[in-house]
Amino acid sequence: MWFSFRSGEGEGPWFGGNDAETGDATPREDLTGCGLSLFLASITMLFGAAMIGAVIVRAGQEDYARTVDLGRSIGLTVATFLLWRAERALAVPYAGPRKALRRAALFGLAFLVAQAWNWWTLQADGFGLGSRAIESVIFHMLTALHALHLVGGLVALLVVSRHAGEGASEAARLARGLELCRRYWRYLGVLWLSLLVPLLLF
Repeated sequence: MWFSFRSGEGEGPWFGGNDAETGDATPREDLTGCGLSLFLASITMLFGAAMIGAVIVRAGQEDYARTVDLGRSIGLTVATFLLWRAERALAVPYAGPRKALRRAALFGLAFLVAQAWNWWTLQADGFGLGSRAIESVIFHMLTALHALHLVGGLVALLVVSRHAGEGASEAARLARGLELCRRYWRYLGVLWLSLLVPLLLF
């Protein structure tokens, strides 16, 4: 992930420098985009395996208690809205790319706060990790994994913003970094909905 969003420079085609044989400048866009795609594919396999395991466990538990009922899902609804706003801030940067990155980071942090509130509510209702209930373990495992990858997204926003400089070349790098961040955060939103619906319904 660090490689996908890294804005540093180096020599040779792997870092966007000159090709040793032809002397032509090799664009980094294809390389960084490929790195991000591979990273997203690995996340998909991770969460896919986790969801399959959760379904298998659910099928073998006759007394499985649904951890999050619809009456207590307001925190999850707020979290979903905040994640959507973070993605939209990157997709439509009204006030410029730097402000878009900062706005997305703020919405991302607010999402983590909403998630912490969700976990605290479950703890207060007796469904915390200390209860050792399998339904609680599944819920916390999936949402914590998602939160961890969202923290990685916040780091990416910080890296892109920090390396943003002045000049036409720097502006181009900033625009490319913004595009990669938008792809990653859009993926996080889709992933969140893919987790949320089964957690609420099964």
